[in-house]
Amino acid sequence: MHLIYAFGRRMRTRIRELSQSAGNLTTEVLIQIGRLRLLAWDASRERLIQARTASEVWLDEHDQHAAHFIIENDERLIAAARLCFHDEGESLPDEGTLRKFRSQILWPAAFFNRLVVHPHWRGQGISRYMDRFRLIRAHEAKMRCVVVTSHGTRNAQLAAQGFRHLGFSSVRELDSELTLVSMRCFSERANFDYAGPGRRARLARCKT
Repeated sequence: MHLIYAFGRRMRTRIRELSQSAGNLTTEVLIQIGRLRLLAWDASRERLIQARTASEVWLDEHDQHAAHFIIENDERLIAAARLCFHDEGESLPDEGTLRKFRSQILWPAAFFNRLVVHPHWRGQGISRYMDRFRLIRAHEAKMRCVVVTSHGTRNAQLAAQGFRHLGFSSVRELDSELTLVSMRCFSERANFDYAGPGRRARLARCKT
């Protein structure tokens, strides 16, 4: 799917959903995504220790089955985010971080991860738009909830979108910051009237 949206009224971007199953995720684009991940985390000083390897990309096995959402401007990648679907018992992204929270997750579940925005394009609501778009996709796939790990200001941003905190994990740390695990549930009667940014998607919050 392609969507056009003007961020900050500065330009018009092309937003694409890519995956191996759809046949539109090429090795070249995947490498660009891996390079952007390192660039974004380096710039924000939020780089995983294991991310810095001899290679210039950061990819993992979940990139092969996940859906990737990318934003381009003038054919240059400026943002990327990943969405994975999993059943109970499957290997999860950030497995070590999520292991102790498995019993609290409603299965099948969607997982938000690897959200990155180029340093020059931050502060324009791109990450919130990526979250909204992935929420729609997770609901369409009949997932029972969405799970995400986060740090710093991202924690408050997710809370404002209806995610509730499951707890902190110290398995993965960025600049000595604890990783927060959060979850948002879907109501069986959740309905979406979605026509792009600015439209409110109706979702049910998890009961605490």
